[in-house]
Amino acid sequence: MSKKKRKQKKKNRQGSSFIGGESWLEEDGIHAIAAGIPPTPEMLEQMTKVYQQKIRNSPLWDKMVEEFGLEEAKRLLKEFRAEGR
Repeated sequence: MSKKKRKQKKKNRQGSSFIGGESWLEEDGIHAIAAGIPPTPEMLEQMTKVYQQKIRNSPLWDKMVEEFGLEEAKRLLKEFRAEGR
C-alpha cells in the first residue's frame, strides 16, 4: 500500500468512532459516549470554551451574525455548551 493510500485510509477511519467510545449527531446536537470517569465541571467548562471558539471560527458564526446580528449571535453562542451526563 502506498504512503498516500495509508494516509487516506487513516483519515477515513477518523469518523464517528474513537477509542473506547462512539459519537453521533442528532437534532439537539452532537453526542458522545466514552468509557471512564465523568468529566469534572472544570473539564466541561474548558470543553465549552473550545467548542464555542470553534464555532466562532467557522462559517456558521458568519451566518449567525448575518442573520441575527452580533449581539444576538453572542447570546445564542452561550447556548453552545458541553454537557456531561
